[in-house]
Amino acid sequence: MMRCIAIQNDFMKQATKDFPFDFECDSFGSVVDADQILALATRRIQNPRQFSVDNLSTTKSVSGAIVRVFDHFSRHGILWETLAVTIDREDSSAEPYEFTHSVIRKANSSSLFKCLELTAESVTAKTGPRGTILFPDITKNERLQSISVHFCDGALALGDSLALKEMMATSQTLKELRLWDMTEFDQDLFCEGLTVNKSLEQLTLGLDRCNISDKVIADIISTVAGHPALTSFSLFVRGQFGPLSSQSMEELLSRKSNLLCLKLHDRGRDETRKLCLGRFAKGLRKCDSLKKLDVHNVFHSDESLSRLFVALAESSGIEDLWFWEKTSQKEFEKVIAMDRLPKPIRLYLDHKIIKDFPKHLEKMLHVHPEVRPFPFFGKKNASMERICDLNWHGRYLLMRHDNHVPLGIWAPVLEKANRNPCVIHQFLKAGILFESWV
Repeated sequence: MMRCIAIQNDFMKQATKDFPFDFECDSFGSVVDADQILALATRRIQNPRQFSVDNLSTTKSVSGAIVRVFDHFSRHGILWETLAVTIDREDSSAEPYEFTHSVIRKANSSSLFKCLELTAESVTAKTGPRGTILFPDITKNERLQSISVHFCDGALALGDSLALKEMMATSQTLKELRLWDMTEFDQDLFCEGLTVNKSLEQLTLGLDRCNISDKVIADIISTVAGHPALTSFSLFVRGQFGPLSSQSMEELLSRKSNLLCLKLHDRGRDETRKLCLGRFAKGLRKCDSLKKLDVHNVFHSDESLSRLFVALAESSGIEDLWFWEKTSQKEFEKVIAMDRLPKPIRLYLDHKIIKDFPKHLEKMLHVHPEVRPFPFFGKKNASMERICDLNWHGRYLLMRHDNHVPLGIWAPVLEKANRNPCVIHQFLKAGILFESWV
């Protein structure tokens, strides 16, 4: 296990932009002591990006050295984008919460970071000396825009719940909040803070390890429905949906809001309680703001594909549908028999669906040129590859009833089709390219 302080700046970000890994630069070896940390105060740091504290020993000398370095950053106006802290779950040299409390407190009180990313297994089981473990002085951070905490089966302490509530209630800068893998969660304090919050735009709640009820989930969804600025909501549960949360979800979809992205994942078994498909589809038909819908194992019924397509025909906004639900041959036959959707959509499918129903899927894509599938799963099937190619590059334009396409549409279509001569050939063969300029 690597133990280090690592810093990252814009230069390093630029140098590694073509690689799939997020490299950390200026690492100080496999083990970092207090003297090595203090050496950071002597280095010239330009365009600071991320400051990572990764599995360090939680001794007072180490935390004291980091605090002194943060003092140096504050005095010299060295402001960072992200503070990422991972606590060594195996370290027993000191109480971990004392380490996180002193380091994060200094970072917040000096407003050194915009984003706070914590992996906090060791520190969530106890209560710190000042009542909060993860969020000391969080309301003093005037630059804080994003909070992300991965609890690793830990509990959100009462002091942290109170601090988070106060932060949501008072902050004008907080845009994103992500809480993952909590085992305990004070939903009342959370909902109180979210109710009065005006700034949050993205919310992710991983409640699949929490022992909370359908009513609690319903209360959270209802609070989200009343938020004035939220554009993205992701919810992860484990068999906790039920009739109350189904009703709240219908109300969330039916209300006018700014919500653009909705992601719902149920990590429970198939026999656990799910959302009511009828209520969900009813709300979706009234929804005019949503652009992306991601559903993963949230319905009992295997009729969800056709029901969602019916709702999409009436809902004008959705551009992306991520579908990871049970389905059947009959479902594809129902969709094939439907009229085309009023506008193109990108359809992301579970690989199991692609594997189990290739012929029916291909027929659906022939009948519905407005459906653009992802991923490209036709590489071993020439006819499937061809229809995917055509649908992705504007085949639906050939099938329009009015036979006239606005000129502005062709620029992106032809740009994407530039490397696909077969697509251009189909357009020329149909004569629609020339009719579009008449």
